[in-house]
Amino acid sequence: MELLKLLKKYLPSYDGAERFVDYVRERAGLLIRHKTEVYTFPHRTFQEFMAACHLVGSKDYPGKAAKLLRDNPDLWRIVFVLAAGHAARNFQLGNAVASVMRLCPISVGEISNPDGSAFQRAVVAGEALLEISLSEVARDDEEHIILNRVRDWLLAAMTADDVLQPIERVEAGNILAQLGDPRFDPEKWYLPKGDDLGFVTIPAGSFMMGSDKKKDPDAEDDEVQHRVALSEYEIGRYPVTVAQYRAFVQETGWELDDDWQKYNRYDNHPVVNVSWDDAQAYCQWLAEKLADKNQCITLPSEAQWERAARGTDWRIYPWGDDIDINKVNCGVPSEKSIGGVSPVGCYPGGSSADKLKDMAGNVLEWCVDVEGEYPVKEVIDSVGTEPGAERVIRGGSWFNEARYCRCASRNWLQSVNRSDNLGFRCARVQVSSKSSK
Repeated sequence: MELLKLLKKYLPSYDGAERFVDYVRERAGLLIRHKTEVYTFPHRTFQEFMAACHLVGSKDYPGKAAKLLRDNPDLWRIVFVLAAGHAARNFQLGNAVASVMRLCPISVGEISNPDGSAFQRAVVAGEALLEISLSEVARDDEEHIILNRVRDWLLAAMTADDVLQPIERVEAGNILAQLGDPRFDPEKWYLPKGDDLGFVTIPAGSFMMGSDKKKDPDAEDDEVQHRVALSEYEIGRYPVTVAQYRAFVQETGWELDDDWQKYNRYDNHPVVNVSWDDAQAYCQWLAEKLADKNQCITLPSEAQWERAARGTDWRIYPWGDDIDINKVNCGVPSEKSIGGVSPVGCYPGGSSADKLKDMAGNVLEWCVDVEGEYPVKEVIDSVGTEPGAERVIRGGSWFNEARYCRCASRNWLQSVNRSDNLGFRCARVQVSSKSSK
């Protein structure tokens, strides 16, 4: 009845409103007669869009939208995002930005212990910024302030493993990727910001490589325990990301696999669908970019990879001896599995003793070595450099069971293989040292 009363203001002719409603209901399918003189929308999204349009036209739209979201985030999340986009497209960019500002009124650093709801509002704020394309249209100081503030909130959410579940942290990281991840420098081929460019120094020393079945019940026969002495080297804090690899492809014209774009959607995810040769080509390109004749960049040796993952205290996983699905993106238990690649650094509790991220799970990582048996005596700077078609992979992935994410777990693939759970990270060594170059 209310609908007919409203329409009769605009369709005053005889039964014009009734005919219009019948047409919309019968021909367009946008209304359903719920009961006599009561109509509903058959499509939830259309209903949410209409609510968004109404919200934008209301008095104090920014404040009202933020309050509705705070009171019932599940009901109003999509409406809030659609309203921001609708406002921005209808000459109300300032109001759209103001609504986002109400969700993140202060910086994350000004709150000692943000709770889950504050992080979830930041995720909605990020979605709204994407809807209005603020990262592309930001012009004044206020727009830049809220854009950077939301980025910082999302980065904090992505690493808040004491508050958010893995799937929530991944969602925050994916939105951050689209807004621009502040950890990485687009002026330096999207390497991590900082003088070290994301490389972590591993000091020279020896460690026990392989597994002891008395300590590790999942140890395999090929994980023969032996001592390895390594010279000092550096290794990437993160696996090589999509943005980093794309910079290489765009400059060199390196050929991509047909499925590369399908599996590499987010800039801050580890790059996947890369062969051993692809990975080595990236390393060589990056070495040329950094132009340091005293160092070379390559894939890590199997020994370098394992030492970086487990430290010197012989831990089973990078963080310790017990599996914890809040610390690793792996394939089981299935009810808590992400089911795909996650942004680098989403599992901060799974960091190694040297603060390396994603050494266990997320993606398998190519090593420089060919497949082969371990030696039984102590070796120095061990690396299998003989020609061979099968190359070592380490670390487990989002697809693998937890036991394959152990520091000592090893496997190998044909060097031409590409997969949606296979990536790599770089090592940097002195030219004068025994390296895998």
